[in-house]
Amino acid sequence: MLSQELSHAQRAAISSGIPADIFSKLLQYTSAWQGNRLRADALLFAYNTLGSQTPLFWGAQGEEEVANLARALGPDQPVYGFRSLYLIDGKNDNYSHALAQHYLKELQEIQHAGPYLLGGFCEAAKIAFSIAQQLHQQQQEPSLLCLVEKFIPQQYSGRLSLFFCQDGRRSAYQNYQCPEIGWRKYYHGALSGTRLQAKHKKIFNDAFINDFAERLKEELHCAKASHPSANSIEPPRYDLQLLPRSAYQCELRAGLARGLTPNQNISLNIQIRNTSETTWQTSANSGIFLHAHWRRQDKVRIWRAASIALPCALPPDATVSIDITVTTPSRLGRWTLELGLSDEGICHFKDHDCAPLALPTTIMYGANLWQKTQSLFKDTNPHD
Repeated sequence: MLSQELSHAQRAAISSGIPADIFSKLLQYTSAWQGNRLRADALLFAYNTLGSQTPLFWGAQGEEEVANLARALGPDQPVYGFRSLYLIDGKNDNYSHALAQHYLKELQEIQHAGPYLLGGFCEAAKIAFSIAQQLHQQQQEPSLLCLVEKFIPQQYSGRLSLFFCQDGRRSAYQNYQCPEIGWRKYYHGALSGTRLQAKHKKIFNDAFINDFAERLKEELHCAKASHPSANSIEPPRYDLQLLPRSAYQCELRAGLARGLTPNQNISLNIQIRNTSETTWQTSANSGIFLHAHWRRQDKVRIWRAASIALPCALPPDATVSIDITVTTPSRLGRWTLELGLSDEGICHFKDHDCAPLALPTTIMYGANLWQKTQSLFKDTNPHD
């Protein structure tokens, strides 16, 4: 039986453009999933199949995510789970696209026509997005696409709901001041953004899954009824500046005292020079913001110590001066204030090899007295 399953998988893989070894690996990873399949070599798993609601096709990294979600959504909501290429060697965007094409074939065996409901978590969200694009090419755009903890910078015109954790290194709400600006550069249909209290790896755990499921139910209900979401983001704007990768180049200058007291408000003047060949429009249109983070032991400990918009457009080689106020950390020791620019909701300039400005300092009691002593020492030793 196993050899027959592999031969079926190989034929399906060839027809979809997926290497047979990757397809077989997916079969192996999903062999213990408890949901029902159409056939032995199918990769979609069904839960709540007796439910009367429109099926939800959901991408995940493991069965627990899908099974817990299906349970929390209730028996009336059919859920069909599919797996991403997480932990599979040799994966790339082409294979992800081919896998989405294969999933779409299975999906349409289950549901022959729309409206379709799609979603995915983290890496699996990319698969769901690709399925949605392929449905759009077939003129069968989903009635709702849900992306959890993943923003995909590609054009999409259908209804879309984004879910991000309130905190965490993947959180758009922690990394950016106004991520909606970036989202609207690419997503032009009805758009909503929901904040989750869980951490990234715990969204589908027993402690948080019911909260997520309730929020997802709200988005599904609004989409089915063609009603606006309670978490709707302002309508699309067509004057937003879509920045090329070459625009993510700048030079920052600022100074910081070598010693500072805890919980001290300090003012900094920062010089920002546009070293790219692109004119940056104002932040309202370009989405470019200045961010300050406090780092300790090579890890960001305080996100968004300050965030501020550009006060004006900035042509190539032009410089603008910005004043910001930041509060020093309460914990004593060596810290680094990191200053950098972002394309809100999309990326930080440092993601594209534009190094941020790093200003080291020491947080200590009596820093003001120490600074005065150092200044007096320099005054009495002018040649040092």
